[in-house]
Amino acid sequence: MQTTERRLVNDRLHQQKPQQLLTPDEVAALLGVPRLFVIRQSRAGKIPCVKIGKVYRYRASSIEAWIVEQEGQA
Repeated sequence: MQTTERRLVNDRLHQQKPQQLLTPDEVAALLGVPRLFVIRQSRAGKIPCVKIGKVYRYRASSIEAWIVEQEGQA
């Protein structure tokens, strides 16, 4: 990536409001399920997540979209 392009990407990232990531405990509480369920579904690729090292984190907007998607499948 060229320096100018890199600068543009960095500028866009800094202009956007960063979204706080949720923990498995927070997602479990939101869904009303055990924490282990959230972890297992994350490992299986069934819940949208970000893996940072050995830790799973979740964007609230991705979880909300996933819930809507699940409602459509029920």
